[in-house]
Amino acid sequence: MMASGLITQSRHFLYMKYIRLFNKFSSNFCRTYSGPCLIKEICQALTPTLKFDGKPSFTEMSRGQVDCVGSAIITSTVLNKLIPGSSFSVIGIAHLPWLDYKKYPSRHCATLEEKENYYRIIDATPLEAYGYGRISEYLLKKDWVKRLNQFTYCKLPDVSHIKAWEKIIYPSFIKLSSREISALLKIDHYKSRSNRDKKTDLPTPKTLTTRGWKKELYLLKATAAYENKNLILTRRYYIRAVSLAPMNIKLLRQYRAFLIETGDPDLADTIKNKIETASSHLKKVQEKMIKLWSKQNDNYYRSATRELGRRLKTLLLQRV
Repeated sequence: MMASGLITQSRHFLYMKYIRLFNKFSSNFCRTYSGPCLIKEICQALTPTLKFDGKPSFTEMSRGQVDCVGSAIITSTVLNKLIPGSSFSVIGIAHLPWLDYKKYPSRHCATLEEKENYYRIIDATPLEAYGYGRISEYLLKKDWVKRLNQFTYCKLPDVSHIKAWEKIIYPSFIKLSSREISALLKIDHYKSRSNRDKKTDLPTPKTLTTRGWKKELYLLKATAAYENKNLILTRRYYIRAVSLAPMNIKLLRQYRAFLIETGDPDLADTIKNKIETASSHLKKVQEKMIKLWSKQNDNYYRSATRELGRRLKTLLLQRV
């Protein structure tokens, strides 16, 4: 029993090691914050202190240079300290409202406030895009359907009903364990500029429950296997990544380039057709959202429109 307890404590320490990176930053903010202890006001004060970095190292994270994962951790930590009696935790956003979960899984993370009968999603990511800087309304727990580890809102409106989506923001979320959050931070550090020699190991796939992050992990493993000239393993990892995100255009392009290089023109042509199908579909969906948002007289939607427009432009400039 004692040995088992020590193992459990050791694992807990390993899982929490990276999350502790944010303690000093969060504590400094809480110590200097003098506004009302209300979620909206706290987040409005917190977000400007964060600097967005899509590939932060552990050192950069500790200084407040974060992606959505670090932002959600800091937000949860700060809110738990400043609003005692409430429960805030990090969640994975399964997919965006206008995209299908099984085709376009998301890697985005946010914060969940959980009360006895309600859920509320808080997104303090320091970047201009859909959902960032927004807080949902309190939504009844009974209106969320749980399947495995994913919670999906059962009263979803059409994407064209913008005002309804302002109450919900995101259609589904996944509760993340400390173990999985630590794994996401390890992936971030692995991709960072300070880890060019790749001394940091990648986590194992079994630590991840979110399709978007598991896809990212297999893609990184494919790249590492290719650099080590292990083409069999490279192919295996690409196949697993594509199975998780079959309409991810960037992933499909990389896989096709690998197939051409390794002499599989038939499968490369099949992947080319998939890229064309995915590009056409994504272009239509993004154009629809841009058209809807551009009609809103609101700075938030102007920012979201610019960001989605930038992504659409990037998509159109890329070749198969």
